[in-house]
Amino acid sequence: MNKSFSIKLIFPISRSKSFNRVLNLAREFDDFKPGNPNVVSINKEEELLEKWEFFNLLFWRTVDWKGSSVEFDGQRYQGHHDKTRIFYSLQFEKQKHINRVLDRIKEIRRIYDYTFYSRMNDLKILN
Repeated sequence: MNKSFSIKLIFPISRSKSFNRVLNLAREFDDFKPGNPNVVSINKEEELLEKWEFFNLLFWRTVDWKGSSVEFDGQRYQGHHDKTRIFYSLQFEKQKHINRVLDRIKEIRRIYDYTFYSRMNDLKILN
């Protein structure tokens, strides 16, 4: 993911039974401005990655609400197809990030295992 980006989830006040849950999800973000419309702004990759589950739930609960939109780098999108394509692109980038983390963990483990087994072999030679 690009370190510098801006994404906003914009959604109106709603009579939906899940509206209170949506507001609670929105409050999890550092930059939530309640109102009509409600606006969740995410300006750091780290916040999106750390709060992905909240973002995921918030997105899917509001994506089809009349008046909802997604704004990415200053461009606003209101159509379902456009909004979901942006979501899936973000999800793909998140998965690539997780894969890099896993690769790094595997590398650390490989180095650790090599060091550990080398030490074990040294001990066997000494005995």
